[in-house]
Amino acid sequence: MPVEFLDAGDEVVVLGRYRGVAKETGKLLDVPFVHIWALRDGKAWRFRQFLDTAGWVEALSRDS
Repeated sequence: MPVEFLDAGDEVVVLGRYRGVAKETGKLLDVPFVHIWALRDGKAWRFRQFLDTAGWVEALSRDS
């Protein structure tokens, strides 16, 4: 879920969180993300994502 949008000139930075329940494990997922969209002529031409991979691993892992 996007929480904040930041104007960075030719880029838009989106701060938010992925939230849900992993279907296979029943564990909760609640991890932050940052999306960076680069724009050219009004269209997105590059997308970068940064997130907490450890949170995803924990939610999807059946070990713990």
